[in-house]
Amino acid sequence: MVPIRILFSCSLALAVTSQLGAAIIYGTSTTTPLTYGGSLDGNLTSGGFQYGIEFAVPTGQDYVATGFAAPLGNAFHGSTVSVTFTLYTAVPRVPATTPPLQQPGVALDSAAFNIPNTTSINVYTPLFAGGAILQGGKNYFLIGKVNTTGGFTQIDWAQATSGTETTALKSGSQPWVIVTGFTIPAVQIFGDLQGAAIPEPTTLALAAAGILFIAISRRKRR
Repeated sequence: MVPIRILFSCSLALAVTSQLGAAIIYGTSTTTPLTYGGSLDGNLTSGGFQYGIEFAVPTGQDYVATGFAAPLGNAFHGSTVSVTFTLYTAVPRVPATTPPLQQPGVALDSAAFNIPNTTSINVYTPLFAGGAILQGGKNYFLIGKVNTTGGFTQIDWAQATSGTETTALKSGSQPWVIVTGFTIPAVQIFGDLQGAAIPEPTTLALAAAGILFIAISRRKRR
């Protein structure tokens, strides 16, 4: 009986560990939950205004983007506000600059969610929808915008506790404005290593059978 029990235990371990691989691809803080400062770095307003951050994927490994964390607040609108955050490729800025800068290019994935009216800042952790591949060593943008129309709408994005990076902002059809060397909003980008095993239903069923088998064996020994 021991060898069979060991086999089921190993199957269970494999089913659990195969789900691991999620990582913070980029973060203004590696602490979970995300830490942020007391100041507001920027805001998203209605009328086609977009704002976000450029980030780099670590070299040597590709990731499947799964979601992100951002500290946001909705203190200026009397009701819930809908927002969308989109992942973009990074392409050379138009018009070109010296030194060269990048701007958001092709949209890869997005997450839409609601922010209720509150005076406090809360960390939101929405999931992306499509499993976009982020290539190691390349830069990308995470850009947010407000979907809600009618009246003045503003979503505050809390500042990171430290560090400076590149941010991008855009109003309507105007060109992207790229700002470097200033404080940035707090954010974490999450992803799974590309190619990491995802447990199939049969694997999970085997794991469940293993748990049941171990429980029955222990009960019989009593």
